[in-house]
Amino acid sequence: MTETSAPAQTRSHSDLVPLRAFVGALVLLAVGGLALLWPDDQIVARFHLPWYGLALLFYLAETCLVHLHFRRGAHSFSMSEVPLVLGLFFATPREVLLSQLIGCGLALAVQRRQNPVKVIFNLANFTLTSAIAIVVLRALLPEHAHIGLHSWGAAALAAVSGTFLGCINVSAAIFLSERRADVGRLLYAFGMFFASALTNVSLGLIAATIVDFRPAAAWLLIIPTATVFLAYRAYLREREKHEILEFLYSANRILTQHPELEAALAALLNEARRMFRTETAEAIIAPPDGGRLLRIRLDGHGEPRLMEAVTDPVVLAWWERMTTANGPLVLQYAAKRPRKQRFLARLFHDSADTSPSLEHEYLEHERVRNAIVAPLRGETRPIGMLMVGDRPGEGASFGGQDVRLFEALANHVSVALENGRLEQSLAQLRELEQKLTQLAFHDPLTGLANRALFSERLSQVLAKAKAEGRTCAVLFIDLDDFKTVNDTLGHDAGDELLCAVAERITGCLRPSDQPARLGGDEFAVIIEDALSTQAAERIAARITEQLRAPISVHGCELHIRASIGIATSQGVQTADELLRNADLAMYMAKADGKGRYRWFRPSMRTAVVSRHQLKSDLERAAERGEFQVHYQPIVDLRTGRPVAAEALVRWVHPERGLLFPETFISEAENSGIINEIGRLVLRHACAHVGGWQQHVERKPGEPPFAVAVNLSPAQFAQPDLVAQIDEAVEAAGIDPNSLILEITETMMLQGSDRVLRTLDLLSGFGVRLAMDDFGTGYASLASLRKLPIDIIKIAKTFTDDITGNEEKSPFVRAMIELGEALGLVTLAEGVETAQQARELERLGCRLGQGYHFARPVPSAGIELLLQRYAEQQAGLAKVIAFPA
Repeated sequence: MTETSAPAQTRSHSDLVPLRAFVGALVLLAVGGLALLWPDDQIVARFHLPWYGLALLFYLAETCLVHLHFRRGAHSFSMSEVPLVLGLFFATPREVLLSQLIGCGLALAVQRRQNPVKVIFNLANFTLTSAIAIVVLRALLPEHAHIGLHSWGAAALAAVSGTFLGCINVSAAIFLSERRADVGRLLYAFGMFFASALTNVSLGLIAATIVDFRPAAAWLLIIPTATVFLAYRAYLREREKHEILEFLYSANRILTQHPELEAALAALLNEARRMFRTETAEAIIAPPDGGRLLRIRLDGHGEPRLMEAVTDPVVLAWWERMTTANGPLVLQYAAKRPRKQRFLARLFHDSADTSPSLEHEYLEHERVRNAIVAPLRGETRPIGMLMVGDRPGEGASFGGQDVRLFEALANHVSVALENGRLEQSLAQLRELEQKLTQLAFHDPLTGLANRALFSERLSQVLAKAKAEGRTCAVLFIDLDDFKTVNDTLGHDAGDELLCAVAERITGCLRPSDQPARLGGDEFAVIIEDALSTQAAERIAARITEQLRAPISVHGCELHIRASIGIATSQGVQTADELLRNADLAMYMAKADGKGRYRWFRPSMRTAVVSRHQLKSDLERAAERGEFQVHYQPIVDLRTGRPVAAEALVRWVHPERGLLFPETFISEAENSGIINEIGRLVLRHACAHVGGWQQHVERKPGEPPFAVAVNLSPAQFAQPDLVAQIDEAVEAAGIDPNSLILEITETMMLQGSDRVLRTLDLLSGFGVRLAMDDFGTGYASLASLRKLPIDIIKIAKTFTDDITGNEEKSPFVRAMIELGEALGLVTLAEGVETAQQARELERLGCRLGQGYHFARPVPSAGIELLLQRYAEQQAGLAKVIAFPA
């Protein structure tokens, strides 16, 4: 059977109200049960156990206990189920209840000296649980039953039911006292209850059977009963040893792993409160410079006090006393210490006398009733003291095992403090050094090595490679069109993208490779053991492939590419030269179309010089008016009628002649000149389309003859883009529907709020929007539905293979059908043969554009084309013979 030892004396009156109400209710239930079960008859009439004998058995059961401790209380397990089972069979209900009250009451009040509240609670709990057991047994067995299989089961169920109710009552009392539930401990207590209750009931049933069969043989039960009791105690003793080992291990881990002394001591004191079951734990530290004592205190009376100065005279006087102590002191608030305390003082304490007045003053000041205090000693001086105190509940005094454990804890803390100060200082210096090194040699955004560390490491690797006759290599990585991400999504998105790119690059490398972020959108990798060119090329290919997969940034999927330059150490003298060669190779990869890698070759130096000259010429070209706009017709594939023209820029270079966009657009985008070129093309296109429309007969409901203008990512990111278009349309006096703006699929599918807002503004203004290079990205039906577009342009790569590649033809058909399903016009680029035109028309494509119809020409050529088409209305051929 279980009982409580939850404390009452340390709680305030308001805190005890729920507990006292619970005790009162339990008493009333017990009295009611006592009244109901007063009839004077017993189950088995063959043998009668007198009430005084039963009371003696209850007394013995309640004096031989094992305790399962909680913070403020404990479950106490006894063997009272044994006399209860005997009483159920061989005594009347009145005798069972009265003998239990007398026997248990004497044990609680006289032997164990519990306070009145706990005595009343436990007696009420015993009475109620016994009453429940009697009711269950009387319901299951008839009067004057015999002991047998049926009665065994009934008695076992009755005793376990009553004891189970008692365990619930004890747990409720502990909860009301603690104001919190230790679920783990409660579950363990219930498990212990079932094990002990079933064992005790079984022992009681054996005793009842023996007594019923031969009462004189009852003395044979003494040894089994004592063995069971000793087994209980041995089990809990081993459990306590296990908890002690866990506590010492936890204390050692806390002292060694916490970098800060304050945090380590606070965590250690919290563990000490749990282990010693006390309300208060305190550490006082004496600084080595002789300054004020510092206190760390944890208790149940408020917030923890961490590293506060000690100024109270009582604590200072007690500190002086502890500086001469040779071991821990057990303190008890009483006028005269009990015999047990005096024995412990002789056994564990130093021989110096402890003044009762100082001891009591210290306990009163600390607001504890009992305590263990231990000095913390260094090699040359006292460095502090530890205290745990105010252990509540029955058995509140500290025993010899507590003193030994606390002394071991104090020794651990002393060693940690003695050695930990220097270690702590060194750790702080190491931490500071690591932080400075991290800041000096690592990129704060990605955590990769920065340019300084990369250069230092590259010099070391290059020197080692030359000394050992090996080859190393460098990859120079630059993200393509990264500026567009910053311009459209903001710098936060750009930073997130850089971090994602850094992770993907690192994931493509071997442990021996060294990645770095050189700055901006530039990364580099040192390949130390490039035994062959294939090793560096494989890594570059992996990086290129990994970066092609979409990257989610701020809820948008970005399709990023990178240009990579590769250079080896062959013929290189310095690290700067090696990095410069890789940079040149990367530059040429960009010039060749981006999203690829290139090996460095000495001839690239000449090409780079040429590129720099190209950039310089581009800057002057706009001022000199060297850019021209040519136009390529867009025709209706069913009728051959021109319906629009695409504006294409040309550069009339003073020395190199007519240059096409692929030779200078990439450099124009990198240098920012593309915005100026874009404004020029927009104004030129809007100014001429109005004149062309005069030569086109427009049927009702048809859109006007239009001009298509490409918008680069840099142009699209300009905040005044809509204003530029409005200005160009107004200046030309044309219908906004006469202007088609072509934007790449990749740009549209970024899905940012800014991109969608700009597209909505343009669509609302009245211009038509075309998705350029459709099919080269990741456009889906869902994404197309969200975009306010009018036209999708099938990329030339699909048009090229439509007549010779059976795999591509269904794909083109699917794109055309997708456009029709969404009500979009499909336009095929790069139509160069009549066969391609016929196949596209058969598949349902509406418009076509390419050399098969006409090459790009100046604006006058479009006007002439429209005039000839008007003259040939009667017999229009599908291929318009364009004048040379």
